[in-house]
Amino acid sequence: MNPRQNQRDQMNNTDPNHLRNDSSSENTARNSAAEQGPQYGNGFTMFPPNETRRNNWRESAQREVESLETLREAQRSAPVHMDPARLGGNRTMAEVREQQNRDQRNIKLQKQMKQGDEKRRKKEEEERQLQEIKDIHRKKVKETIQNKID
Repeated sequence: MNPRQNQRDQMNNTDPNHLRNDSSSENTARNSAAEQGPQYGNGFTMFPPNETRRNNWRESAQREVESLETLREAQRSAPVHMDPARLGGNRTMAEVREQQNRDQRNIKLQKQMKQGDEKRRKKEEEERQLQEIKDIHRKKVKETIQNKID
């Protein structure tokens, strides 16, 4: 069937029953469309839904959701039940926080010292390489002077 022919038929249709909203005629049109195949009209192609495919998709989606829920349930961590006395030791909260602050400051200082040492080591390495190059050039210059004198 030519899609443009179907469009022309719809545009030229002057049947008064065609414009009437009758639920029984709509149901029969839907049923016949599902049985017939794609419908062409108004520049669009409408494919009737495939119920078996739709049901299969819904079932697979439901199975996936259920498997996700079981996976989440299986991977959920168990609650922790421990006596607070075993966790805290014999120090007070203030002492513990003070120790944490000291440790944090020490970590910062250690990091700064490490960076400074690294910079110093790099600089010394560069100076050593530069000194070796200078020594090599001095040695060459001395050799050339000795060769000119001889």
